Amino acid sequence: MDEYEKTFKEIKRGDVVEGTVIQVNDEGAVLNIGYKADAFVPKSELSYDLDKSPTEIVKVGDKFEVEILKVENEDGNVLASKKRVDSVKFWDQLKQDYESHSTVNAKVYKVVKGGVLADIKGFSCFIPASHLDLRHVDNLEEFLGKTVEIKIIEIDEQKRRIVGSRRDYLKEVAQERKAKALESLQVGQTVKGVVRNLTDYGAFIDVGGIDGLLRVSEISWGRIKHPSDVLKVGDKVDVYVLSVDKEKEKIALSIKRTLPDPWDKAGEKYHVGDIKSGKVVAVNQFGAFVELEPGIDGLIYRTYLKGRDDLKEGDVVKVEIVNIDLNKKRIRLALSEF
Repeated sequence: MDEYEKTFKEIKRGDVVEGTVIQVNDEGAVLNIGYKADAFVPKSELSYDLDKSPTEIVKVGDKFEVEILKVENEDGNVLASKKRVDSVKFWDQLKQDYESHSTVNAKVYKVVKGGVLADIKGFSCFIPASHLDLRHVDNLEEFLGKTVEIKIIEIDEQKRRIVGSRRDYLKEVAQERKAKALESLQVGQTVKGVVRNLTDYGAFIDVGGIDGLLRVSEISWGRIKHPSDVLKVGDKVDVYVLSVDKEKEKIALSIKRTLPDPWDKAGEKYHVGDIKSGKVVAVNQFGAFVELEPGIDGLIYRTYLKGRDDLKEGDVVKVEIVNIDLNKKRIRLALSEF
């Protein structure tokens, strides 16, 4: 018996040995490590991903290294850990990821003061609240249980401490999308976009990863005082690309260019002598501008106002067409007596 036992290797706690899986069940895996007793690796020591069952992690015939935790447990088997061996490899990989600015997956498991803690292959990573998103996050709890992609921005070899940033990852993705969009956008294209922001002078439209400016004058053929009169944040719109400046990363857009120009059919709809109804859209020293339809205004010179100096914006009036210049897109009107 002594001679037989001499054929087996000697092991002690802390040794790293290679074994072959001979059995797998819900409790863990049994390995032949060339010792007089087999090694048992419980589920908790197989992987850092505790959501997976042992049968999803290893199979009979697999070979890998384990660290000896106990030479003989209560069942007479050797207690071993695959996780501890893997942790050395994982730490080395994380250092490489940090140096190469690679993206890693982290699962958030706890909210703490100033941020959250996330698990990266068994190592705890602190993600500051300011690094969770591109914008301020009011409720950190919404990240609990989620796996997020991050960049490692700090790593402490001695304390095995990691600090990560989801914001840096999102910035990189946004920059890649912007570059791709700039490369693909061409003047004259009609593309789909989403309204991101409204200002007094126009709207910013996301067109595939980059924001383009839609000026008020390019929203409609008709007169618009403020973009919010016809648009709201989140609206999906078709926009025409007016210009692309790749160096300055500026894009000019238009909605009205995706629609027919009302002047294209003005010659068929309007004739000298016609009586039309319109709305006063502006009054100045020259007279009153009357909108006959969105995109087509006519001017009533003061001499044709027939004493109506009380006209104001918003008034609806009857007008007679006095002159049409289709080339210059101008119509002269007079107040109608009918």
